Amino acid sequence: MSCSKNSRMVKQVFLFLLLITILCTASAAAVPITIVGGPEIIYEFQEGYYFNTVVTDGNYVLIAERKPNDAQKTGRPVEGYRWLGSLYLYDIERGVLEEIPGEIPSEWAVLENGTVYWIDGSYGKKVTAPDGLAYLEYTTHYYQYTPGDPAPVEIPIPQNCHLTRFATDGVHLAMIRSEVLREGVLERTLTLFDLRNGEWERLPLRNQPDAYYFGVSGDYLVYTDDGRDRPVPTDRYIHVYTISSKETYDLERPDGYVQSIDCIWGETLLYNQVPIKGDTDGNYRGEQYLINLRTKETEQVTFSEDLSPLNMYPPYAAFWKKDESTGRLVAQLATLDMPLIMRSTTPPMMEEPLSPQTTQAGTPLGMTLGLIAFVLACVLAVLWRKK
Repeated sequence: MSCSKNSRMVKQVFLFLLLITILCTASAAAVPITIVGGPEIIYEFQEGYYFNTVVTDGNYVLIAERKPNDAQKTGRPVEGYRWLGSLYLYDIERGVLEEIPGEIPSEWAVLENGTVYWIDGSYGKKVTAPDGLAYLEYTTHYYQYTPGDPAPVEIPIPQNCHLTRFATDGVHLAMIRSEVLREGVLERTLTLFDLRNGEWERLPLRNQPDAYYFGVSGDYLVYTDDGRDRPVPTDRYIHVYTISSKETYDLERPDGYVQSIDCIWGETLLYNQVPIKGDTDGNYRGEQYLINLRTKETEQVTFSEDLSPLNMYPPYAAFWKKDESTGRLVAQLATLDMPLIMRSTTPPMMEEPLSPQTTQAGTPLGMTLGLIAFVLACVLAVLWRKK
């Protein structure tokens, strides 16, 4: 009787651990991110506007179209913006597209929490030199616009004559600048502006930052090393700067791999990881990972072929592509099916970070737990057979 009870108990424990093994092993596999239904066309770009921006913040989609002002290339100075174009906001809930007022074209624009931030298309004012020759003197300014405002509002950010890209989460604005910090040496710096009070600071950097791959969200700022400063891909890293603690750490990665930033939202970073083979510089799509920058929890994901991971904000993705039926470029909005734990969250700015929960970059904790459960299940299986 007692022996029979023990056998049933061992069998139940075995089945329970076997179930844990299956679940943990499944969690270690790449999680697919797919489009629910079909993408919706929300805008068709005008002919001739070939620098296009389509991004979303989960509530709106920002659509920017621009082209060079060819009138300024005739040899005679013609006053006006260096870039021409318009900005549009698509309200996801209402399904309404509206043009942002003010007729201020953008050279670079971002969207966060329903507010658009952009640097204008560089206005050229006609100036006559002492020798009688006329030329254009360009100035640039930063603006923000929230639906309901009568007009865009200028942001008091110093002009940047060399690099124009920036990133913001609506609280902080990060900008790569070119400054002469030492005599005769032009260096790239990363400056963080506080939009609430106008204060700013130049951040300490591990290496020269890449002007095109950086982002800021909540308590975190991420950037990568410049390829000109670090020509060998394996010498470049993704750096994570914590604003509250003013500390920086590098993302771990396997030997022989290079990583790049795709996008950041809340406290989640989506990055790409590819192996270096021969003279390959990592310029192709490899493996994608989501990492929670606070807990260090990491999840490998895969994307459906018709989905670009660069302009997403769960549960939406916005992108532009060529409409095969018309041959025109269109802006599209898609709803995503993806891991719930990686949905956008914004942590408290001063929250104490938790200890890491991953064994290595790109390896979920579930993989380790699955291995432990598997070993225990095997031991119990041997004991069960002896019974």
